[in-house]
Amino acid sequence: MRVTAIPAVIVALAWAALAGEDPGAPGGASPAAEALRVFETKCIECHGPEVRKPKGGFGYVTDLVALAGDPALVVPGKPDKSEVYLRLVTEDPKERMPPAKAREGGLTPGQIEQVRRWIEAGALPPPPRGGATTGGHRHDEAPSGAARLGRWLGRFHPVVVHFPIALLLCAVLVELAGATLKRTGYDSIVTFCLVVGSVGAVASAGLGWLAAESEPTSGGTLLAHRWLGIASALVAVAAASWRVAAVRKSAPLGLGFRLLLASAALLTAVAGHFGAMLVHGTDHFAW
Repeated sequence: MRVTAIPAVIVALAWAALAGEDPGAPGGASPAAEALRVFETKCIECHGPEVRKPKGGFGYVTDLVALAGDPALVVPGKPDKSEVYLRLVTEDPKERMPPAKAREGGLTPGQIEQVRRWIEAGALPPPPRGGATTGGHRHDEAPSGAARLGRWLGRFHPVVVHFPIALLLCAVLVELAGATLKRTGYDSIVTFCLVVGSVGAVASAGLGWLAAESEPTSGGTLLAHRWLGIASALVAVAAASWRVAAVRKSAPLGLGFRLLLASAALLTAVAGHFGAMLVHGTDHFAW
């Protein structure tokens, strides 16, 4: 395949991912897995198993079996009679959860709907993956040292991922400015941003893979985010290699390089969109 054909393949890949399966639809993540993701993201600060004094004496929000077995909190099949759901939709600011001062902020309408769907579907636990799992390991065996290390390293993915995003987008903008203004003084800036951004993209993709291994499911959104992230890292490395080789040989950089650079930025943006869907829900752009 010619290098100049890569951008077209990348655009097709991004389009296919955007048109992919809905994470709440059959074949994607189960209602239980989506609800668990909401609880882990938004509720664990006050009601997680590691909280020494959980609010209201309720510290098992990520244990869906225990949560569904507490009739004071969940009535399977009846969201409107389940305290967990009612506290999410109440208009009383003193009763609404999470509280306004919560570090992770409130729930989006999409996240509230995911909790409602889980209860309406019977408040079942997530489907097992190689045995009953919670946090990426089986209930009947303790995670190995390597698994714990991998899960810990995966937590750095959200920290690292923002640097390559900014650097790759900056490389595109500076390259565009240089081409528009017909100046060559921006070349070193583009090279720096692209090289460092591509290294960061590879690191972020690796950490993201480790983070995904601890997820309770592998729904469509997670798969799209994972593979688009890997693709963006590979394309960024290809663009950086092209740039460095051209600089060493004092060779001109034409349209092919710029298309490859734009493809890296496009993939990064689309992968970031799916990442935001994982954290903030499918309607994270909603007002």
